[in-house]
Amino acid sequence: MRELGSRAKGLATRVWGGEHRWLVILLAAYALARVVVLAGGAVFTSYDTFSYVHRGDPFYDRGPVVSFTGHAPRLWGVPLFYALFPSDAWRAAGQWALGTIAWATLAWVVWSLLRDTAARVVAVAGILLVALLDFVSNLDFAILSESLTVSLGVLVLAMLLRWLATGGRAALVIMAVAGFWWTFTRPDTRVLVGFVLLVLAAVAWRAPHRRKAAVAAGAVLLVGVGWCSVIAPVTQEEFKHWGAVDADQHEELWLYRLRKDILPRPDAKAVFVERFGMPACPGAERSAQRAEWDIVEFANEYRQCPDLVAWGEANRDDIFTRFALQAPGPYLAMTYDLTSWSLSGGTYGPVRSVLPGFVHRVAYPGPPWTVPFTLALIVVAVVAAVVGGAFRQRRLIVWTSVVTMAACLVSVVATVVTAGGQVWRFGIQESLGIRIAAILMVAAALDSLRRRRRPPADATPSAAPNGDQAPASA
Repeated sequence: MRELGSRAKGLATRVWGGEHRWLVILLAAYALARVVVLAGGAVFTSYDTFSYVHRGDPFYDRGPVVSFTGHAPRLWGVPLFYALFPSDAWRAAGQWALGTIAWATLAWVVWSLLRDTAARVVAVAGILLVALLDFVSNLDFAILSESLTVSLGVLVLAMLLRWLATGGRAALVIMAVAGFWWTFTRPDTRVLVGFVLLVLAAVAWRAPHRRKAAVAAGAVLLVGVGWCSVIAPVTQEEFKHWGAVDADQHEELWLYRLRKDILPRPDAKAVFVERFGMPACPGAERSAQRAEWDIVEFANEYRQCPDLVAWGEANRDDIFTRFALQAPGPYLAMTYDLTSWSLSGGTYGPVRSVLPGFVHRVAYPGPPWTVPFTLALIVVAVVAAVVGGAFRQRRLIVWTSVVTMAACLVSVVATVVTAGGQVWRFGIQESLGIRIAAILMVAAALDSLRRRRRPPADATPSAAPNGDQAPASA
C-alpha cells in the first residue's frame, strides 16, 4: 500500500511539476467547460434522424437502420453507434463523451510533440478553443451524423500523429479502428481516409522498420473503403423508402441541386434553359424562389411538369459536367458560392456558449468572407512555418498539417461539385481540419523559432532523424 501511494505521489509530481502543469490546467478548464455545455445542451432531431435510429413510430420505422450489406437508408457507422444507447438523451451524451475524449487526446498528443512551453500552450489552447466553439459543441446534441464524423476524424488525426512520432502499437491500433468506423459515417469520408492511406503508404516505402505495421493498418482502412464503396449503391437505392420525396439518393440529389443551385441563380438557370434546353416549370420555379426550403413542395411541383421530369432523367447524370465545360464562368461562380457556404459553419439547436461571441465570429466569419478567410488562414500558417523554420525543425507536425489541409480542400471541393442540399453541413469536418492544421503549423513555427533563439547552454538534445525531437511523455 505504501509503495502504491509512493508511485501515485511520484506520478502526480511528474504530471504537475514543471511545464506539464499548464497542460493539466488547460485540460481541466476544457473539461469543466464541456460539462457546462452538456448541462445546457438540448437534443436536436430533424427529419433525417429517423433514418439513423428508430423513432418508435410505424410511419418513421420503415425497416432496419443498421445493415452491414447496405440494406438500410444510411451507412452503418452512425446507426450502430446510436444502437448502443437507449434514448436520444443518452446518444447525445455518448457523442459528447466521445468528442470530449477525442479533442483532449489531440491536445495531449500535440503537447507531447512540441518542446517550448509557449508553443505548447498556444497549440493546446487553440485546439481546445476550437473544440469549445458553439459550431462544434452543438453537433453533439444533433441526432445526425456530424458529431461522430468529426470526433472520429479528430481521433484518427491524433493517433496518426502519435504513431508517426513514437511508433507505438496502441496508437496505430486505435487509429485503424477509428478510421475503419469513420469510413462508414458518411460516404464522402472516403476521400479523407484515402489521404490517410497515402500517408501510410509513404511510411511503408520510406521506413522499412515500420512497413509491416503501416501495411497492416492500411489494409484495414482499405477494406473499409472497399466495403463502403460496394454497399453504397445498395444504400442509395434503399434510401428511396426513407427519403422525404420518395426518391433514391441519386434522384433526390438532383432535386436538391435543381432547387438550391440552379433555379434560384439567374446565370445558371439561363445556361440550363438556353444551352441545354431545360423545359419551363412555373410551379417548380416559384417554389425554388421562396425563402423557406420545402423540398417536398418542390418535388410535387416538379413532378407535375412531365417535360421537365423527362429532361431531368435524360440529363441529370452528366449535366453538371457539361455545365462546367460549356459555361465555366457561371459554374465557377456557383461553385465558389457553395464552397463558401460549405466552409461557413452553422448550428442546429441552442447550446450553452462558454466562449465570448467575438471568438466565434473570428473563427467563422461566414459568407462572403469564408473562402478569403480560409485561404488567408492557410497562407499565414504556411508563411509562419517557413519563416519560423518549422519545415526543417518540426517536419512531422508541419507536413502532417500540410497533408491535412490538402485533404480537407480536396474533400470539400469534391463534395460541393457532386452533392447538393444543406451544403453548410458538408464541409464541417473539412473546415475544422483546416483550422486545426493552421494552429499546428503556427505552434510548430513558434516552437522552432523560440528554440533557435535560446542560448546553447539551454539547448535540448539533438533532434531525431525526422527533424522532430523525440517526444516526451506527458
